[in-house]
Amino acid sequence: MKGEERFYSFRTRDQEVKPLLNDLIKVLGLLLWLF
Repeated sequence: MKGEERFYSFRTRDQEVKPLLNDLIKVLGLLLWLF
């Protein structure tokens, strides 16, 4: 049960982090394109 909860919390954290990384990549791409 504990391992399952840990896996679930890791999955939710991964879902929170991925959009942030995508936003950072978009911002970096825009900066490279502008400058």
